[in-house]
Parts: sequence; C-alpha cells; structure tokens
Amino acid sequence: MRKYQQKKYLDVLDEILKPGGFFYLKVFSVESGKLPKFTPPPGRKWMKKKNHYNYLFGKEEIEKIFGKKFKIVKVLRTSKGRTLLKFWVFFLRKK
Repeated sequence: MRKYQQKKYLDVLDEILKPGGFFYLKVFSVESGKLPKFTPPPGRKWMKKKNHYNYLFGKEEIEKIFGKKFKIVKVLRTSKGRTLLKFWVFFLRKK
C-alpha cells in the first residue's frame, strides 16, 4: 500500500467493520535481512519489483497508521521458513 492509499484503505475498513470487529494484518518487517532483488537501497523502506511495491514497516508505523481507529490486540513477529524475510502480524479490533 502506498502512503497516499492509506486513508482510503482505513476508510474502507471503517465502512465494512462493525465496532468491535477484528482485522488481521500481515506486513513485511524492517527487521528483514538483506535479500537479493527484495531489499530496498539504503535510506529507503520500499522497492518496486514487477510493478508491485514492497514496503517494509516498523511496528511503530503500523501503530501510527491504525491506532486512531483500531486497538492493537496482539502483535507477532514471524518469518518465511529459513529465509531472512521477516513479517509483523497484527490482530486489530475496531474501536
């Protein structure tokens, strides 16, 4: 999701979820190790690959983006097998 799409994304979630409704979010983590053809250049948290944007999020960014409309119920860190690719998994509840 590009930054300019975040408000629209939140508006759609707000529209479709009832108060107290749950939402699951899994994003690439800034804690991912360096991976060929995936890791952004220094100073940037995203890269474009085959017309798709890969953005690496910090936990604080998700809290900032979703915190006004959602309560973060649980946060997990996970990875893809034995690779260096790391994820944040958020369980959120609409306020």
